[in-house]
Order: sequence, then C-alpha cells, then structure tokens
Amino acid sequence: MMEMNRFGILVIAASAALCFSCVRSEQSGINDANKRYFDAWMKINHPDAIRDGLGIYILDETTGKGVKAGKPEDYPYAYISYTVSDLDGNITETTDAGVAKQIGTYDTSSNYYGPVVRMRNSTALSAGQEMVIDNMYIGGTRKAVIPGWFNTTTTRASTEQEYLDNVTGTDIIMTLTLHDVIKDLTVWQIDSIASYLSKNYKQPVDSLKYGFYYIQTQAPSDTTTIDRDATVYINYTGMLLNGDVFDTSISEVAKDAGIYSSSKSYTPMTVTLNEDYEEITTTTSSGSTGSLVKGFSYCVSLMKTGEKGTCIFYSDLGYEASAQDKIPAYSPLRFDIEMIGTENN
Repeated sequence: MMEMNRFGILVIAASAALCFSCVRSEQSGINDANKRYFDAWMKINHPDAIRDGLGIYILDETTGKGVKAGKPEDYPYAYISYTVSDLDGNITETTDAGVAKQIGTYDTSSNYYGPVVRMRNSTALSAGQEMVIDNMYIGGTRKAVIPGWFNTTTTRASTEQEYLDNVTGTDIIMTLTLHDVIKDLTVWQIDSIASYLSKNYKQPVDSLKYGFYYIQTQAPSDTTTIDRDATVYINYTGMLLNGDVFDTSISEVAKDAGIYSSSKSYTPMTVTLNEDYEEITTTTSSGSTGSLVKGFSYCVSLMKTGEKGTCIFYSDLGYEASAQDKIPAYSPLRFDIEMIGTENN
C-alpha cells in the first residue's frame, strides 16, 4: 500500500511538473527578460517619466507653439533634428554639429548636420520614433526613452503586446526637435526655394521648368548654341540651400568648405551633351561613363561657351528620397556652373 502511495505521489509530482512546464512555455515571450530589465531600469533611473503612445516614456519636453504633428495621414513628412544614445548615455547618432564636436565624431567631409526630412512610415522611422512625434507641436523638443520592441522600421501594430510578441531591438534615448510637418512635400520644397530666392536675389527669378530656376551670373563669350553631341568642359560647385558645399571640381573651394580629398582630381568635368538632356553623361578620369542628376543636366543643356550660372532645383530633379553623404533625402540643390568650352574650343 505504501509503495503504491509513493508511486502515486511520484506520478502526481511528475504531472504537476509537466503542467508547470507547459504553463511557463505558454507564458514565455521573446521580450520577457528584456522587459523585466527595462522596467527595473526605468523604476531606478526615471520613476517619474510620463508614459506616452503604446509605451514610450517622456523624460523632458518643451512644447512647441506650432501645428500639432498628429497622425502620418495628416502630415506624411516631418522635418526633424535628433540625437540618439543608449541607456548608458553613449551617443550613437546625431544630426547636431555641436553634439558631434563634443563626442569627437564631427566630420564635414562626409557628414551632413542639420534638420532632415523623414517620411512618417515604417521605411524611415521606427514605431517608437513615430510615437515621439505624434503628440508634438512644431517648435517643440522631446526627450524620450524608446524600448527595444518599438525600435522597428518594419512592423506597425496596434498594441504594445503585439510588439512585445514579435519585435526585439535595442533600448534607446532620443532627443528630437520638430521643426515642421509637411502635408505636400513638393509644395514645401517649392516654398523653400522661393524663400531662398527672395532672400538672396534682388530681382525676381522665374522658373524655366517646374521646380527649376536659373540665374545667369556671367554672359557667354560665344552665343552660338553648342552642338548637342559635343563634349564640353565645366567647373561646378554643388551646395544645399543652407550653404553647405557637398561637391566641387575646384580644389580651393573644396579646401574652404572642408571637403577637400587628396584622392580626388580637381579638374573640369568632361560632359557629353545630348538632344535629350536626361541622356547627358560625364566621363570620369578612368574613362568610365556616368549619369548626372536631371537638374544638373538640364542646367548644362541651357548654357553656352564662357557662360556662368546658378541653377536651383527641387529634389525630384536631384536625388529624391536617396540620401547621399552630405545630402539629406528630399533636398533642393544649388549648382554654380561655368561652361569653360567644348572639346575643340
């Protein structure tokens, strides 16, 4: 009888252990340990932080006086600047030149510093970053802790639990300033160019093509239209509307702008014209052929020998949504160009 009792107890204990194991398996999730650590860290370091969105935490906030960002369907783009650090305060990313200088990463030869346009969707902002922006007003700044499960640009969900069940990531602290929200990106860029032109040119500047403006700064030495299949040589300097130079064929300009590279040959660019300005190409020093952005090509197609001019155009004629080293996405561009001459002149 006693042996049966012991056996029964062992069976019951084994069954209980099995059931307990089953319960634990059902309750375990990919972020269980992460959430315990995060909650403990918040309780120790920021017990008074304000929970916002689905579970980000606001540490500090200066409320702006402009329009509220609202949801992406209201304003699909945001014009922001930001600094990101880990929970220990180590800065991992910043758009602020002053911060970059403080941490020793400042580099004007390849980095852009300043506000950037970000599309408010899962390809450009993480879910947590979007939560930071949603309740902001233009001109405001927020410092927020974003748990790792919201640090995703591929997932959008309606509850915190859905993120906890499906996303892992790194916890970050983000300080973000909202400079503007944008309903129509094209109109916003055209308005930015119009403001730039009114500040920098006394006479009105007409658009020669939608989103494209040209100002002649030196009359041509030869008014004959250059053959559309000719090879020409040009000097150029490209810059953003804030004055930051991102490329040039002139060594002195590169040095003054802090972008000089000893590996680059600072000589006039070789360009082959075409009846279709979008088919204009450049030949590199190694002999390979490259394409040019549409606004640059169109500008070259307008010019004659000895002419100098400035062309300004919106990002649809530039790099569009593709950010380059010193060129943020959706940037209007300015090029100062000199048409030196043709291959035979």
